[in-house]
Amino acid sequence: MVNQVEQEKETDIGFTHDDFAALLDKYDYHFSPGDIVAGMVFSLEPRGALIDIGAKTAAYIPIQEMSINRVEAPNEVLQANETREFFILSDENEDGQLTLSIRRIEYMRAWERVRQ
Repeated sequence: MVNQVEQEKETDIGFTHDDFAALLDKYDYHFSPGDIVAGMVFSLEPRGALIDIGAKTAAYIPIQEMSINRVEAPNEVLQANETREFFILSDENEDGQLTLSIRRIEYMRAWERVRQ
């Protein structure tokens, strides 16, 4: 009897997956192309990286958007668990994923230096 009560406590989390999804849908993330946001690198992929910016799904930065300079591998620019700024390049795709850029920030900063 005690084991059964303990098992019920462990499996009862108080909400369903659908409840959780509905709450996520209510949360408005306010991410728009052109925004600069902080994000943490959590997965380096062969041709890009997945970034946690606090959105409902991970954002993606393709390798060609990691730097003004040519990049052969994502770990030349990014490290796992690194936090830095990212430029939001495009709206969410059909999977809800945003595309990010570091290259765009580098161009903006370079033009600022030229103007000074």
